[in-house]
Amino acid sequence: MTPEHKQSILPQIEEFWKLDIDKRVAETYKDFQDLTTVYIGYYSVTEFTEFSKKAIGAVRSNFAIKII
Repeated sequence: MTPEHKQSILPQIEEFWKLDIDKRVAETYKDFQDLTTVYIGYYSVTEFTEFSKKAIGAVRSNFAIKII
């Protein structure tokens, strides 16, 4: 992947963080007391949000290190 391609992806990654996924999940599932019982596909909502943040964070870290 070229540095230019990586640079074009970084703004999209930052948009993910601007979504404030924890806040959106809390608003969407406000009627549920235990989010570990609500599933998105095969994952609970809590697992899904944590996995998403870890994956996007890892990509961002990897790109930032290799671009410099």
